[in-house]
Amino acid sequence: MVEKAGNQVTRADVHLFEGRMARGIMVGRTDITRIIGILAIMLLTGSSAFGQFVVQPMKLLVPAPPGRRAPVQVMVENTTRDTVQSVDLRLADITQDANGVWQAIEPDAQVVTRPDGALIVNVGTESYPNLVDISKLRSCQSWVRLTRNKVEIRPLNREPVQLIIDVPAGTHGYYCAALLAQAQLGQQMVEGYMSNVVLEFVVPIIVQVQGRLERQSVQLTDVGLEFRPQDERVEPATLVSLSVKNDGGTYS
Repeated sequence: MVEKAGNQVTRADVHLFEGRMARGIMVGRTDITRIIGILAIMLLTGSSAFGQFVVQPMKLLVPAPPGRRAPVQVMVENTTRDTVQSVDLRLADITQDANGVWQAIEPDAQVVTRPDGALIVNVGTESYPNLVDISKLRSCQSWVRLTRNKVEIRPLNREPVQLIIDVPAGTHGYYCAALLAQAQLGQQMVEGYMSNVVLEFVVPIIVQVQGRLERQSVQLTDVGLEFRPQDERVEPATLVSLSVKNDGGTYS
């Protein structure tokens, strides 16, 4: 997260397994240098924010029977040698975008209802929107409780954080939420601006409620070919695109 002059902020998304970057400028909101699960990492160009602290594991897969309590533990580690790290913790809803990247949904996110019943939320920026449909969101955020909302970690030390998941009776299938761990990293020079940088980890929480098997319904849609002409950076190529649609209750 960096806040620039004039209350503008910038965000750069670097997806680890795709090797590409997208950038955007937003006004009136503090943005986040964000590490999401094991799939994506958001780092600001030229920033040394990464490496101040880590959260393990980076994704929680929790099998639990209905009507029971499932305690889960994560570790927050301070990787610096001379700084006490203060980390704020909170819970949020989570979804996946068209590229399969986990995206946290902020509590104040604006939801737009379309005529077809879709509930659209922008999890990107104003300049580079990333619209997702949350009408079929299987949320378990209300089931999850944090035992600590803040941890103070000494240099090169770790602190455990307990999550209590109370699974309602009569539920089955997969449900998701997110643990957000955020730390203020102070001012850094980013693209010629002195900026306040915040690092945030987004840890997906995926609860598999045991019991009756859910119907699996996964299919490929919107398969297509696109020719990409040669330019200064790349050779000509034919790109294959497709979408994977999951209408069932399984995590696939």
